[in-house]
Order: sequence, then structure tokens, then C-alpha cells
Amino acid sequence: TKLLAYQELFKLRPNTIVTSNFDQIPERLNGLSFSLDTTSISSGSRHYRVFTNRNVAEANNAWKGGKPIVFKMHGCVTDHGSIVFTREDFRREIYLGFIKEFLKAIFSSRTVLFLGFGFADPHIDAILSFLYEVNSGLGSPHYVLINDITNIQKQKLERNYGVRVINYTSTPGHPQVVDFIRFINGLR
Repeated sequence: TKLLAYQELFKLRPNTIVTSNFDQIPERLNGLSFSLDTTSISSGSRHYRVFTNRNVAEANNAWKGGKPIVFKMHGCVTDHGSIVFTREDFRREIYLGFIKEFLKAIFSSRTVLFLGFGFADPHIDAILSFLYEVNSGLGSPHYVLINDITNIQKQKLERNYGVRVINYTSTPGHPQVVDFIRFINGLR
């Protein structure tokens, strides 16, 4: 299902994808055409450049230049030294100069949609705390698509982090994530 969600995300063609996954799905899908309209321009003309926490300066330059990018903030499986596992590692990484400034620029100037996180995810708190700190209650609205949380948990996320929560009831494989991305794509 993660592969299908990425395929739908690539069809949406966001200019910037920030992921906490360190798999190689974006690299495998990069440049493939996912257009449903055979007369449209293939995404092959908009290849995403993939960056990790090891080459943030280059990611920032490409992003500022309007290039489509994938930023793997937790590193990549092909570069073991870049992989971030623990909450402490993540906090240390995110508050480093280049990473902090890069994410701050994205979070303060764009609407961000968080997909694929669960309430128990060990990094969601660190990411949303950083987002809230960066925005200081200002900036674009941000959304979190999350499954099976209680109203109290939803209110806590919205109050503590200033995000808008979209809760869904999950079924095996989380096809609701793919349906949600398709819905957004249909709005364009």
C-alpha cells in the first residue's frame, strides 16, 4: 500500500515531498509517468531530485530554484550513516543549522500534509513540535491525516501543534490514504 500511496502522490505532482521513510520507493518511481491522461506531459520532464539529511544545502538550493524534490529527512537505506532511528537522533538532526533552516522555510511558506503517521509514531511529536515552533501559530495551515485516534487525541494534536487533523477509520493496508490522495488530486 505504501507503494500505491507514493504512486498517487507522484500523480498529484507536489513540488516538494518530505519523507521520514528511508526506503527507496521514491527513487524507484522517479521519472515514471503516472498520468491518467495520455496527452499530458509525462512526469519524466519533472524528475524529482532526491536528497537526504546529508545534502541539505543542495536540497535547499534545488527547492529555492523551484525544482521538484524529495527530501528524506531520516536518511536513506543506501547511506547507513544518514539513517535516523531514535527520537533523540531526530531532535539532534532537525535542530542542526541547515536542516532546521530548510524545514523552517518549507513549513513556514507552504501548506504541509502529513501522511502515514500514527498517533504512536515516535517521531510525530518531534516533527509537530518543530512545526509549531517554526510557525508560532502563524503561516499556512497544516494537516495531519491520521487513523483511529480518539476525539481527545485529535483535540490534543490540534491544540498543542496548531494543525488540522483528518481522522479516518483504518482497514488493513490503509487504502483510505490512497483514496484521500486521489480525492485531493480530483480537486485540482
